[in-house]
Amino acid sequence: YTAPTQLEARPLYLATKRAHVGLDLSEPGYWNTYLATVQQLLDRPFARRFLTVGGIIWRIALQFGPKTLIQEALSGPSSDVTRWKSGETLDDLWDDTVTPAELEILLGQGLENSVTCWPPHDIWTSSTRWSGFWSEKDEAWFQLQLANLSSGNTEAPKTRKDWKRFYKPISDDKSGDPSFHGSEAFARDLFQKLGYRVDRDPIWDLDT
Repeated sequence: YTAPTQLEARPLYLATKRAHVGLDLSEPGYWNTYLATVQQLLDRPFARRFLTVGGIIWRIALQFGPKTLIQEALSGPSSDVTRWKSGETLDDLWDDTVTPAELEILLGQGLENSVTCWPPHDIWTSSTRWSGFWSEKDEAWFQLQLANLSSGNTEAPKTRKDWKRFYKPISDDKSGDPSFHGSEAFARDLFQKLGYRVDRDPIWDLDT
């Protein structure tokens, strides 16, 4: 941890990590607003963390983030953690964090909270269509949705109910089956084999 000098001020964006105003998705120009907001978000030091979330979040970040984002993700915690102590910690491990509000920005959430440009992360990862890795079918769908959104199509964003209809959740029996790729049990079993703890959630703020 490198302490900031007295002349340095804590970046303003760190004070608004939990704030988000939705898009007006009824206006065809919503896409330009979305693009500008997302690119600004992905230019921030902690944005490397979006890539490590995986799934649809990983793909959106890869699409709109700077060319340096992958290298930044591989380089470890950003200056937001090492200099400003803004991140999450688990035992002695520190990392950048992204808040629910920032995930909403990336997903293009509208003024009506249930409407988003992209399927919510929890729906995507619990879907029978998600096999745990980005497939050619996933990419084909992504490119189609991207074309619809970038054309200003106001029908392209969907409600949470519509996304659930398209991405049907894994049944309870498969969700608890560690042999089923993409299930919660499979992920937990894999993490345990890799030596990671799965019995607790990380703390958000290093100052608490």
